[in-house]
Amino acid sequence: MSLFSVKMLFKRVEDLEERVDDILNISKNDRDFNKMLRQLQDAVLNTYDSKRKAAINEAIDYLIKTGEKNFTKKNADEINAIFQKHLGEDLMTAAEKDVSKYTADILKLGKKEGMPVNTKLSFGVADKEAAKILTDQNLFWIGNNYDENMSEDFTKILNGYFESDKTIQQIAEDLELKFNDVTDGGEQYFEALAHHQANTVRELGKVNGWEAAEIDHYEIRAIIDDRTSEICRRMDGVIFPVSRAIKYRDKILSLKDPEDIKKASPWLTPEQVAELPEDNKDLLAGLSMPPYHFRCRTVAVAHFK
Repeated sequence: MSLFSVKMLFKRVEDLEERVDDILNISKNDRDFNKMLRQLQDAVLNTYDSKRKAAINEAIDYLIKTGEKNFTKKNADEINAIFQKHLGEDLMTAAEKDVSKYTADILKLGKKEGMPVNTKLSFGVADKEAAKILTDQNLFWIGNNYDENMSEDFTKILNGYFESDKTIQQIAEDLELKFNDVTDGGEQYFEALAHHQANTVRELGKVNGWEAAEIDHYEIRAIIDDRTSEICRRMDGVIFPVSRAIKYRDKILSLKDPEDIKKASPWLTPEQVAELPEDNKDLLAGLSMPPYHFRCRTVAVAHFK
């Protein structure tokens, strides 16, 4: 075998070793992410369970102590306020420590993923500020769940007392049944929310890593199977300059109003997906990074031409 052939053989072995290292590193990162995600979900769900128990117990005590003869619409509003406090502001406050910790950890993991293997990772002031902003955004969605998804149902039950011949005891039983039904749905909401927010933080962390490593381009990669959404199929394989992701990240971090955040990262219908330009040149800025919907499995990876 010639010297040239030997050198080529060694080069191929080195390339193979690098690919194996990359695969092992990706696998480890996924394991670490899934562990952090489970811990975040458990922390939020345990806090939520504690607050909803406190809310229904206080509400029923208030209802029974007020009594049938004294119960007015003002009292109904007071009970609604009890729910709102426990499942809104109190829930946000109780969850803040865990959400802050895991947001920072996941952002750090994302940044690590965005940098070459064995590169020294730094988590500077800009990263910490990004983690704080993303924590605040996550906490808003946690605290907003009551007003957005529960308040109307409880208001109908309480106001229904004045339009029926039910006793206070019957209203209390109706309230508890409806509360358990609606808040059970809340568990699914918080589990899905934690998954979505964790994915968002991880992907934005990658942008920090690409920027630090001076990587030029990245690629959108979807898992293609019978569960893949139309938007993820459409975005699979699209290559963007990292400058676009940086601009998108800065936009998301600059927004305070949740409605503005929704507009900056729109979830497209299949009809809207079908209308996207085929050449990818004028794709919406909000499509710069996944996730593109709840439970999204699409990711962004560094691309080397």
